[in-house]
Amino acid sequence: MTRFAKHKKQKKKSIGEDATPWEKLKEPLNEKEQRKEEKRLEKKRKRQLKKICFRCRTPGHSMNECTTEISNEEKKKSEIKTGICYKCGSTEHRVQQCTMKGDSFVYATCFICGKQGHWSRLCPDNPNGLYPNGGCCNECGSIKHFKRDCPTLLKKQ
Repeated sequence: MTRFAKHKKQKKKSIGEDATPWEKLKEPLNEKEQRKEEKRLEKKRKRQLKKICFRCRTPGHSMNECTTEISNEEKKKSEIKTGICYKCGSTEHRVQQCTMKGDSFVYATCFICGKQGHWSRLCPDNPNGLYPNGGCCNECGSIKHFKRDCPTLLKKQ
């Protein structure tokens, strides 16, 4: 018998002997590890609560995880509205490729008020504007644009 075959034969015998038993694996965590685990779970819970569903407007889940029922009319509306250009209504291209001039989005539907013709960031019923958790442009204080798009900042440059 070669030395390799002998080694392999010895290894087969010891496969289960050095394994860690379940009782030892299931031992309770020490205090430090337990605190780490609690912090990790708390962070995970806080992260989950930061998510806001765009369908039912409640925190704790995202739109693809929403369990609220949607009526057939709303399903049809959402099917019709996806995949179109919000400026001209064409199904051939999206807003980014649209050649139509202007900033009006006639075919866009606001998910806050449900009316057509504007996005949620420009909705008159939305007091937060672009900032869903509050806040404003650091340059001029407006909620209509981000700091990078601020007209006063662009004028300075």
